[in-house]
Amino acid sequence: MYRSSFLSILTALLFSCAKKDDTPAVQPTQGFGNIQGTVKHYYYDGVEDSLTLNTTTVIIDQLNEKTTTDSTGNYHFSHIAAGVYNIIFIRSETGYHMQSNIAVNDGSTLKVNASVHDTASWLISKASIMDSLWHDELHLMINVIAPLTGQQLYAQIYFSRKEEIDPVNSASYDLTGTFILPYNQAKVMLAYPYSSIKKCGYKEGEKIYAKLYPANPNAGYTNPATDKWVCTGTGRAYPTFIFTVPY
Repeated sequence: MYRSSFLSILTALLFSCAKKDDTPAVQPTQGFGNIQGTVKHYYYDGVEDSLTLNTTTVIIDQLNEKTTTDSTGNYHFSHIAAGVYNIIFIRSETGYHMQSNIAVNDGSTLKVNASVHDTASWLISKASIMDSLWHDELHLMINVIAPLTGQQLYAQIYFSRKEEIDPVNSASYDLTGTFILPYNQAKVMLAYPYSSIKKCGYKEGEKIYAKLYPANPNAGYTNPATDKWVCTGTGRAYPTFIFTVPY
């Protein structure tokens, strides 16, 4: 039997500062090519879905060309102008996935496989923040109460000078981090070092907004313009925190 009062301290696994989000423009050349591939769907726990029809929408971003995978997850685009594209994969109740800088050459058939993952559906029951000295360094401590689901849970936190934070829009936040919540603990304390927070130029006394989301870190894509992972698998956000950067 698990003890819901057990408390542990976990540090952030990943953080990165947001940069300008530049989507590559189409670079047309002579000729046409084809794109095909297979899309797999995974549940939140990482188990592949082999029971339902794989109806994923596949989009060539710059052309707004769309198609839908067949029941086994296969898709195909024909007669695509040679150039460089982003390809987006969207399925209901999953976080969308994107592959960038896909180069189509004249006369070629390019194979682009992908996977989509369920978004987090669990809810953060309660959370709070406070400052605390830990390992001789000042941390922002985030107390979280989460459900005991019997599986590994993840949370994604975002920091910004602006109140409106959108996890899939890197321009809306300055810093993001991923936390692991143990499957056998209902109450955990997440530790985020101020040295990481200050890397984005926050100054003493500055008011900062923080937003915490249940998340599936497998759902999303790497944005080449910002060189960071964009998590599209977030669930319902906990109410925004406001704190002041110390010293």
